[in-house]
Amino acid sequence: MLGNRPTFTYLGIMNGKIIKRVPEGTPGATQRTNKAGASVHEVRYDHVIGILQEIGVSEGGPYGPQWLFTLQDGAESYRLQVGENTRELTSLLLALPGCDFRNPISISPYDFTDSDGKKRSGVTLKQAGRKVPWFFTRENPNGLPELKPVTIDGKETWDSSERIKFLRQYVDEHIAPLLPAPAASLPAEADDSLLPPDVPQDENRPEANDDLPF
Repeated sequence: MLGNRPTFTYLGIMNGKIIKRVPEGTPGATQRTNKAGASVHEVRYDHVIGILQEIGVSEGGPYGPQWLFTLQDGAESYRLQVGENTRELTSLLLALPGCDFRNPISISPYDFTDSDGKKRSGVTLKQAGRKVPWFFTRENPNGLPELKPVTIDGKETWDSSERIKFLRQYVDEHIAPLLPAPAASLPAEADDSLLPPDVPQDENRPEANDDLPF
């Protein structure tokens, strides 16, 4: 039997928005310079909605592991790329076990400064118009390891390595079997141009999760 490989619309998250790479001159597009120094053009959206098909991790990039979430919305297939050591990924994974994977999930990033002047960023998951609550909380951690305080260059911050290890294993054992396609390593699929121009997605940046409540 003959066939073609599936095609995806690649998406990223930046400054509280879903971003999509587009050709120069696309209406509504904005321009920025990526880490390679190239000019790229993007359209920004508030959310992406689809049925979660697959979760994969790309390990080989220069900016640390990138998680890839494949979503299906009718004939459209989206692949959302999220850096591993980011608030966006952590907040997504904390809520993911509460989803019904038979139905569409809305993924909405946020990025703002609260009344105390502290930066807040992450993603909100919704189904049927209702926010999906976190499955892992301070009151009910459900096995989630605590962040460990560490000192780097004289600054106190948090080490999330044990938490990330736990979440990887949890996705493999409890979420991937519920999806249409199994979790897989996708080393050639991440798009480095979707990364922000000034904040490296470095696997050695434990401070990336310093605004988590527990």
